[in-house]
Amino acid sequence: MPRGASLTAEAVCFFRALEQTRAPANRIVDDPFAARMLSRRLSGLAASPGVRRALISTGAAGLGGLQRFVAARHRIMDEAMLAFIAGGGTQVVILGAGYDTRAWRFGANLTRATVWEVDFPATQDRKKDLLHRGRIADVAVKPPRFLAVDFERQDVGEALVADGVDGGARVLFIWEGVTMYLTEGAVRGALRTMAAVGGPRSEVIFDAWHAPAGNAARWFRRQASLSIGLFGEPLKYSLAQCDAPGMLGAEGWDVADMCGPSDVAARVGLRHGAVFPDTHLVHARKR
Repeated sequence: MPRGASLTAEAVCFFRALEQTRAPANRIVDDPFAARMLSRRLSGLAASPGVRRALISTGAAGLGGLQRFVAARHRIMDEAMLAFIAGGGTQVVILGAGYDTRAWRFGANLTRATVWEVDFPATQDRKKDLLHRGRIADVAVKPPRFLAVDFERQDVGEALVADGVDGGARVLFIWEGVTMYLTEGAVRGALRTMAAVGGPRSEVIFDAWHAPAGNAARWFRRQASLSIGLFGEPLKYSLAQCDAPGMLGAEGWDVADMCGPSDVAARVGLRHGAVFPDTHLVHARKR
């Protein structure tokens, strides 16, 4: 766990903010509030078209591919949340929320829903301080419920139930940009907790990283993958797509949808090979 506010969480927010320098029709995801969650220095960088060109015009295995993947996974998870709400779901839990802005971006869609943002205390404290200082004061929405949890010392399931999550009803768990920084035991434990907390037909959507192996570009791609860790926490858990159904099945979930990098790119209108190669998204439902 980070000692202070997560640098990785701010880097992810920075990647979303970069999208706002594109023309509206070309944005992978539209998050006008992301830059407001950044430090002054990073918000200035995100507003610069030149910085965008320099940082995200690289190939799929570099920062450009990583930025496009971060934006694409966010949009795909947005769509999963909106479908869940349209289907009558009223409980959304964002685990490792960081500087998520869905409660503000989709306030009109979430009027009958409750959103919980769960994160490490230091990161959440910084976000709450930014909100207190009026970073999104001009947006009138039903605010999320903030739940600070030290995942190494507290039971997140007990904390969610104590904070009002109805275990007899459906829950959508959004788990974005987290699994690769945990141990396998922690990932499995979290999935078991989600299955225990969520009622029938609950869902989880998350992304995973797979350590590259067995091809001529192995060294280069491994270095690119490890570069993710430069923003904060080191990478720990590698999950291959072919192993995901068995792992999830053992923890009480059935895979409903899974998309690798090519599918991720296609779903948001990007060309084949545009996003970071060693990543995938998993959408599962409780058994």
